[in-house]
Amino acid sequence: LNALNQPDFVAIRPRSTEITIKQIREDYASFRDAYLLPHNLPYRLFLLEECHLLNEEVSNMMLKLLEEPPERTLFILVTDKPYLLLPTIRSRTLEVRFLTEPTDRLAEYLRTHGADEAQAELAAYFSQGRVGLAKQLLLTPNFLPALAAAMSRITRRLQKKATAGGMFAFREAVLELANVHFQSILKVDEGEVPPDFYLLPWRRPREDEDDEAQAAPARRNALERASLQFVLDCLRLALLKAEEQSGSPLASTNEQVFVHARSQLEVNLRLDQVVDSLLINLADARI
Repeated sequence: LNALNQPDFVAIRPRSTEITIKQIREDYASFRDAYLLPHNLPYRLFLLEECHLLNEEVSNMMLKLLEEPPERTLFILVTDKPYLLLPTIRSRTLEVRFLTEPTDRLAEYLRTHGADEAQAELAAYFSQGRVGLAKQLLLTPNFLPALAAAMSRITRRLQKKATAGGMFAFREAVLELANVHFQSILKVDEGEVPPDFYLLPWRRPREDEDDEAQAAPARRNALERASLQFVLDCLRLALLKAEEQSGSPLASTNEQVFVHARSQLEVNLRLDQVVDSLLINLADARI
């Protein structure tokens, strides 16, 4: 398995915004191997990352496999969006939840793996206990201090009398933070990370697949949107913290503003338009 040469283990990752039957047929023989007995492991294993991206055709294929499962094959479906899976698939699987780590414990873990005190604290805080995200945030030098500083400036402006014009001063900063974060998660998605970044060997790219590691345009678009969503989540987190400290309803009065921004990202509105709308709505909510 460490040598990426274990025929009884197959890891499936999305190439684009969905996992298609074409990808399954090209890479994994349409799951035909699922009906074979394992060679040298107790079970043949299929691991599907981001399985919420299975398209309808693959979902139906997966459902048939789960309805009449091969005796010596296990399917491991990994997702942070289980609600996007077909209910019939979820009803035929055993759900195992992975909880986030306490931020102090995660910060200690990051320090033992080379992060300095301040970076470890910021990564643990902004990732909210998600280990993989915390490690990814540390890939780009100075990103976390810049993120923390920007969130602090926006929060202070909102604590005062915020106008639309005043809020627009943060427009480029928010977009730039989202872009830096996008470049970072793109590195992770394409495997351009330190050798010890992944604890799991099948996430390391094969050398002969380097030319195929480039993310498809649709995949890049999805990652760009996820990056902006992350920055907006950080802003909401900063407002929650300020509200707890001051008692001023910074977060509670803006809850629908962030819900609206998320819906705009989901319908593919341009990133700058989403940021403009968010900043205007934040100012209006304070007024």
